[in-house]
Amino acid sequence: MSWLLDQRIAAAQKLLERTDLPMPEVARRASFGSEVTMRQHFASRLATSPRAYRAAFSTAPVSETAGSKPIAR
Repeated sequence: MSWLLDQRIAAAQKLLERTDLPMPEVARRASFGSEVTMRQHFASRLATSPRAYRAAFSTAPVSETAGSKPIAR
């Protein structure tokens, strides 16, 4: 069970770093039952929240993370 949880956290970390998906979608894709469950496991294993993790480690361009679209010319 511990190995499986580690794999789910790793999957969530990748999604948080590389995408601007909303938290419920990250939780779903990482196979957590809910955003709340993902948050609890992040707190116990990483001593941080998924939002704080994304803020610290996101490699997505600012415009993608903010959810804004380029201005059409």
